[in-house]
Amino acid sequence: MDLSVRPGDNFYVYANGNWLKNNPVPASKTRWGSFDELREESSKRLQTLLDDAAKNTGRDRKTQIIGDFYAAGMDSTAIEAK
Repeated sequence: MDLSVRPGDNFYVYANGNWLKNNPVPASKTRWGSFDELREESSKRLQTLLDDAAKNTGRDRKTQIIGDFYAAGMDSTAIEAK
Protein backbone atom coordinates (compact mmCIF):
# COMPACT_ATOMS: atom_id res chain seq x y z
CA MET A 1 0.00 0.00 0.00
CA ASP A 2 1.07 3.53 -0.72
CA LEU A 3 0.21 5.36 2.47
CA SER A 4 1.20 8.71 0.95
CA VAL A 5 -2.07 8.64 -1.02
CA ARG A 6 -5.43 8.89 0.71
CA PRO A 7 -7.76 6.00 -0.21
CA GLY A 8 -10.57 8.43 -1.01
CA ASP A 9 -8.41 10.36 -3.49
CA ASN A 10 -7.09 7.44 -5.54
CA PHE A 11 -7.82 3.99 -4.16
CA TYR A 12 -5.97 2.21 -6.97
CA VAL A 13 -2.68 3.99 -6.21
CA TYR A 14 -3.31 3.65 -2.47
CA ALA A 15 -3.74 -0.12 -2.79
CA ASN A 16 -1.13 -0.79 -5.53
CA GLY A 17 1.28 2.15 -5.45
CA ASN A 18 4.22 0.41 -3.78
CA TRP A 19 3.87 -2.66 -6.02
CA LEU A 20 3.88 -0.44 -9.10
CA LYS A 21 6.96 1.46 -7.89
CA ASN A 22 8.91 -1.68 -6.94
CA ASN A 23 7.86 -3.85 -9.90
CA PRO A 24 7.78 -1.78 -13.08
CA VAL A 25 6.36 -3.42 -16.20
CA PRO A 26 9.28 -4.52 -18.42
CA ALA A 27 9.44 -2.66 -21.74
CA SER A 28 8.89 -5.91 -23.66
CA LYS A 29 5.65 -6.70 -21.77
CA THR A 30 2.17 -5.22 -21.87
CA ARG A 31 1.40 -6.34 -18.32
CA TRP A 32 3.35 -7.67 -15.34
CA GLY A 33 2.36 -9.27 -12.06
CA SER A 34 3.52 -11.73 -9.45
CA PHE A 35 2.39 -14.74 -11.51
CA ASP A 36 4.29 -13.44 -14.55
CA GLU A 37 7.37 -13.13 -12.36
CA LEU A 38 6.91 -16.71 -11.09
CA ARG A 39 6.45 -18.00 -14.65
CA GLU A 40 9.68 -16.29 -15.80
CA GLU A 41 11.66 -17.74 -12.88
CA SER A 42 10.17 -21.20 -13.42
CA SER A 43 11.05 -21.10 -17.14
CA LYS A 44 14.65 -20.10 -16.37
CA ARG A 45 15.03 -22.93 -13.85
CA LEU A 46 13.50 -25.46 -16.24
CA GLN A 47 15.83 -24.31 -19.03
CA THR A 48 18.83 -24.81 -16.73
CA LEU A 49 17.66 -28.30 -15.74
CA LEU A 50 17.14 -29.32 -19.38
CA ASP A 51 20.48 -27.88 -20.50
CA ASP A 52 22.26 -29.72 -17.69
CA ALA A 53 20.45 -32.97 -18.53
CA ALA A 54 21.49 -32.66 -22.19
CA LYS A 55 25.19 -32.53 -21.28
CA ASN A 56 27.04 -35.84 -21.39
CA THR A 57 28.38 -35.88 -17.84
CA GLY A 58 27.73 -38.87 -15.54
CA ARG A 59 23.96 -39.04 -15.39
CA ASP A 60 21.50 -41.52 -14.03
CA ARG A 61 19.29 -43.32 -16.56
CA LYS A 62 16.21 -41.07 -16.18
CA THR A 63 18.24 -37.90 -16.53
CA GLN A 64 19.96 -39.34 -19.60
CA ILE A 65 16.62 -40.14 -21.24
CA ILE A 66 15.34 -36.61 -20.56
CA GLY A 67 18.61 -35.07 -21.77
CA ASP A 68 18.69 -37.15 -24.94
CA PHE A 69 15.06 -36.32 -25.74
CA TYR A 70 15.65 -32.60 -25.17
CA ALA A 71 18.90 -32.58 -27.19
CA ALA A 72 17.18 -34.38 -30.08
CA GLY A 73 14.40 -31.79 -30.12
CA MET A 74 16.90 -28.93 -30.09
CA ASP A 75 19.07 -30.36 -32.90
CA SER A 76 17.60 -28.20 -35.66
CA THR A 77 20.22 -29.33 -38.21
CA ALA A 78 19.17 -32.97 -37.90
CA ILE A 79 15.49 -32.05 -37.86
CA GLU A 80 15.76 -29.92 -41.02
CA ALA A 81 17.75 -32.66 -42.79
CA LYS A 82 14.78 -35.04 -42.56
